[in-house]
Amino acid sequence: MRLTLQSFALPFVFVAELLFTVELLAAESARKTETTAAPQTEAVQKCMLQVAEKSPMEGKTIGELTALADHVSPQIRCQAVEALGNYRSQALKALPVLIRLLGDSDTEVKKAAARVIGDLGRRAKSAIPAVTRGLNDPDWTVRFAMAQAHWRLARDPQPVLPVFIETLSNERADTESRYEAAEGLYSMGPLAASAVDTLIRALQHNDDRALDRLDSSAPPAVDMLSRALQYDDYNIRHIAAKALGNIGPNAKPAIPALLALVKDARHDQDDLARYAAGDALGLIGDATVIPDLIALLDQSDDFGAYCAADALRQFGPQAKAAISALIAAHEGEQLEGITLARTLGSIDSTGTTIPVLVQLLTDPDPSVRKDAADALSQIGHNSQIAEQGLREQLNTGSPDVRAQVAVALWKVSGKAQDSTAVLNEMLADPNPDVCAPALLAIRSMGSAAADTLPALRRLIRSDQETLRHSAMLALGSVGPQAKGAVPQLMEVLQEDDLVAAMMAVESLGRIGPDAVAAVPLLEMELHSTRGLPRYFVVVALWRITHSPQSLPTLMDAAENCYGRFALLRIAEVLGEMGPHAKKAIPSLQWMLKDHDADVRKAAAQAIARIEEAASPPGGTLP
Repeated sequence: MRLTLQSFALPFVFVAELLFTVELLAAESARKTETTAAPQTEAVQKCMLQVAEKSPMEGKTIGELTALADHVSPQIRCQAVEALGNYRSQALKALPVLIRLLGDSDTEVKKAAARVIGDLGRRAKSAIPAVTRGLNDPDWTVRFAMAQAHWRLARDPQPVLPVFIETLSNERADTESRYEAAEGLYSMGPLAASAVDTLIRALQHNDDRALDRLDSSAPPAVDMLSRALQYDDYNIRHIAAKALGNIGPNAKPAIPALLALVKDARHDQDDLARYAAGDALGLIGDATVIPDLIALLDQSDDFGAYCAADALRQFGPQAKAAISALIAAHEGEQLEGITLARTLGSIDSTGTTIPVLVQLLTDPDPSVRKDAADALSQIGHNSQIAEQGLREQLNTGSPDVRAQVAVALWKVSGKAQDSTAVLNEMLADPNPDVCAPALLAIRSMGSAAADTLPALRRLIRSDQETLRHSAMLALGSVGPQAKGAVPQLMEVLQEDDLVAAMMAVESLGRIGPDAVAAVPLLEMELHSTRGLPRYFVVVALWRITHSPQSLPTLMDAAENCYGRFALLRIAEVLGEMGPHAKKAIPSLQWMLKDHDADVRKAAAQAIARIEEAASPPGGTLP
C-alpha cells in the first residue's frame, strides 16, 4: 500500500473529538503522560491490581497508610506505598517514610517507593541522596527504578545514564523495561549521545521503538544514525530517519544519506522510511537541499515526488522556487492535488498560485477541495479571484469542505458575515458530523465568529457529549464577546461530568475578566478532590483576575508536570503574565531541559516575554 497524504488525513468529526480529548489529556498529564515508569514485575502488577480492585487500602488516610508502611508484610507495605501515590502531591507529607522505604529489605517495596517519589518531581528533591544510593542496588530492576526517579528529581544525566544504558542492553530485561530505558535516554536529549550505539544495537535485537526515543545532536550520534540509514532492516532505516529529524539542524551531515533514502524506490515496504527521510530533510531545515528536492519532483517515482513536496512544504516561502516544478509534477500526474494544495499553501507568500488553487476548489476529490481552501486561507491575500471561487463553493460539498471554505472566505475577504451564516446553518443540523466541522471552524475564526454564539449556547445543552464539549471550546475561543454564556458555563462547572467541567473552566478563562462571577466557583475547585488539576483551574483564574496568587501553582506545575500539552499551556500562561511571572523564570529554565523541542521553545519564548515586559526600555532584567 502506497503512503499518501490521504493516509494522514483525519475526518473532521474525529478531529473535533480529538481536540477536546487533548484538552483533557493536558489537564490529566500532571500525573504522567510522556514519562518513564519503573518496570512492573509480576509481583508489582499483582500488588497494583489488588489496590485497583478491592484494596484494603481504599479510603485510608495518608496517616493510616504511613503507619501501614511499617507493616511486617512486604505486600501490605507495597500496597500502602502505591496507595500513597494516589494522593499525588499530598503524598509529600509522607516523604520521610518514602525515603526510608527506598532502603527496604523487599525489592518491590523499594521500587514502589522510587516510583511515588519520582512522581512527586522536584518537590521531593530532598530524596536525591537516598535515591542516589539506590543506584548501586544489587538488583538491576531496583537500580533502574532509582535511576528513573533520580532523573525526574534532578535532571542530572551523569549518575543515571549508565543505568539506562545497562537496562537497554540487558538481555534479561523485559521489552517494556528496555523501551522505558530508551524513553529515559530520549528525555535526556543531546546529553545521551553516548547511548546511540547501544540503541542501534538494541534495534538489531528487534527493540524497534528504542531509537525512535533518542534526540541527540552530538556528531557521533549523527554519524551512527546516518550509517543506520543503510542497514538491511527497513524498520531501522525508518526509525533512524525519524531520529535524525528529531535532532534537527545539527543533523546536517546526514543530508546526503537522507536524500539517497528518499530516492530509493526498490521496495514498497520502504515507504515509511522514505517518508521519514523526506520529513527529516524538512526538519533539518538546510535550504541548500531545496534544489535537490525540486529535482526529485521530476526524477523520482510518484512516492519520491510526494516525499520531496512534503519536505519542501516545511521550508515555507524559502522554497518558492519550487512552485513551477510542483505544478508541473501535478500536471504530469506525479503529484496528487492534495499534496500540491498543501505545499503551495505553505510556500506561496505572494499569491501567485491563487488561480491554480481556485481551480483545485472544483476537484472531484473533497479532500483536495478542502486543502485548496485551506491553502487560500494560509495565503490570505485579498484576491477577487479567490473570493469568487470560494463563494461558489460555500454552499456545496461535504461539511468539512464547507467549513474550511467558510474560514478561507473570511480570511481572504476580511468579512465574517457570509461565513458565519453558513456555520450557523451547519450548527442547526442535527447530524453531529455536520456540526463538528463548523465548531472547529469557529475556533479558527475566534472573535470574528461572534454571530454563532446563540447556536453555541444551544449546543452546550446538547445530549451528545462530543458536541457539547466541543461547543464549549468553540464558545471560549470567541473570547469576551461570549460573556453572556458565563451563567450557563457556571452551571456546567458544577456538574458531575468531569470533562464538561474542564471545558467550562477553559472557556471561562478564555472569556477573561468578564467571567468574574465564576471566580468563587473556581476557587472552590482548588480545594475539590474530584480530579480537576489545580494548575488547570489556576490558569482560568489568572486570565479572569490577573491575580499574582496564581504564580506559585503555575511554577510548581512547570517543574513537576510531565505532559507535553500541560507544559505548553503553562509556558503560554506564564508568558502572558509578563513581569508578574519574573519569579517563574527559574521554573521555565527547568522546562528548557525538557526533551520535547516544542516545550523548550515555548519556555524560551515565555522567558523572553517576561524579560521584555519586565525590563525598562533598552535595559535587561537585573
